[in-house]
Amino acid sequence: FTAGRPVDPPDPTKPYRVTRHIYRFDSIGYLDPAVQDIYVIPAEGGEARALTDDPCINANPRWSPDGTEILYLASMQPDSHRGMHPRLRVVTVSNCQTREVVGDWGAVYGAQWLPDGKRILAAWAGDSGQNEDELNFAVIPVGGGSPVKLFKIPDVKEAATRLIVGMAVNGENLFLSGKDGEFLKLDLRTGAIK
Repeated sequence: FTAGRPVDPPDPTKPYRVTRHIYRFDSIGYLDPAVQDIYVIPAEGGEARALTDDPCINANPRWSPDGTEILYLASMQPDSHRGMHPRLRVVTVSNCQTREVVGDWGAVYGAQWLPDGKRILAAWAGDSGQNEDELNFAVIPVGGGSPVKLFKIPDVKEAATRLIVGMAVNGENLFLSGKDGEFLKLDLRTGAIK
């Protein structure tokens, strides 16, 4: 699960210290109190353990098929002017080691482990921020390497968030929730939409 850190409210009598490129955002306010980390709790109960500890908003955690890692999106990076474009990261549950799967290459809308646990299917708009009217799907090796673009869906800027919220992989098919409660089935081999 994700949760914010305990943060004391800023003292209005003292200056606010800006530590990031984008420090305030509409509907969120100051970003420092909005930081989210990823936590796990043992199935038998006990204390929550933080897996991430950074100044990003870490969200959309997805367990790897073998249960050893968690894929997530890290947005509002303090050292970037493109903070709204999340980066794909993986954290190892046993030792909290975090690594970036792919750097800043567009506005990521969602990502999901493929059943083999060695690859990730990601959906993003644009290539390094270019042509954000297309929703691209690519397979990314978890161990490193370049994304292999599978296909793209044009003219989805408005619908992209709705499409990716319910993203699930089953074998060689990707299921997406569309508008008005409909579901789309995409063949990962061909890119055909059914």
